[in-house]
Parts: sequence; C-alpha cells; structure tokens
Amino acid sequence: MLFRELKRIQSHSEDEENDRIVQAYIDSGRICEFLKAGERKPEAKTKTNFKTYAACWMNTYKKGKRKPRTWQTYNQYLTAQLYPAFGDMNIEDITAKDVQAYLNTNKDQAGKSLKNYLNLLKQILDSAVEDKILQENPSASSRIFNPSDKKTPRKALSVDQLKEIIPDHAGRRRR
Repeated sequence: MLFRELKRIQSHSEDEENDRIVQAYIDSGRICEFLKAGERKPEAKTKTNFKTYAACWMNTYKKGKRKPRTWQTYNQYLTAQLYPAFGDMNIEDITAKDVQAYLNTNKDQAGKSLKNYLNLLKQILDSAVEDKILQENPSASSRIFNPSDKKTPRKALSVDQLKEIIPDHAGRRRR
C-alpha cells in the first residue's frame, strides 16, 4: 500500500484554495489525474422503441393535420404492418436489411400497398433523423426495392361509360 504525502493548504478564499490545490497537483506531477477526475463520462444513450416513437410522432405531427380518413389509414398501416415488423425494435437498431426483409416477407401484397407502408416508415424515420436519434434513414437506402409483382388489372371504360362522364362542348353530359 502506497502512502502519499499529505499537504496542508491554507488560503483566505475559496478561489485561492482552488488555485493552491491545482498548483499542488502540478507540483506533484499528478495533474493528469486531477484533470481526468473532472471529466464527465458521457451518459449512456438510451435507446428509443420504434412503436413508442411512431405513436408519439403520429400524435405530434399528424394528428389534426391530416383528414380523419388519412389518420385512420396511417393507424391501420402502423397497427397491421409496421408495429408487428418493427414495433419491438429500437429505432436505432433498424437497418436497411431489416426494411428489405420486411418488404420481401410481404411481397405477396400489392406493390402500391408496400409502397404506402414504406412511405409511412420513411416519414417516421426521417423524423428520427431530424430529432438526431438516427444519423441516416435506413429506409431511404438506394438498395431497397419493392419486390411485389402483384398488380391489379383494370378494365378500360366503354364508349358509353366515357360519354356518361365526359361533358360535351355545351357543358352537358352526353347521352
């Protein structure tokens, strides 16, 4: 066990006492210990749950700004699609690989549906970038692609149907 010499410091003020303590550290050659003792260790950064963040994002940035039907649709996308896939994950842990795996798992859905889900996910993760939770948005990676090849065939309108919806030159509908 090492014993260090104790040094008595006398002063007339707190500032003078602090100056003498620092000088004593300098004189002892232990100034590095003194400086390191004053350094604050960075606090461990807490992780942000995707579901918690997304719900807060919806209430803060979308509630009241979107029509009720759009609000309802966003909630359905979150509840049925994004929460099951990403809800238990920390937002900082979501990678482009996770996003693509989600899309690949759901490739049997319509391409437009996957595009809508991805768009909502991008909005949420863009907000996390703005909030400095993420450095970059993993859903915006150029490697991500929509794997769906499912398309809904649409029939062209008949001539009679077109006449019903296109007005003639007088502004009346044709019959």
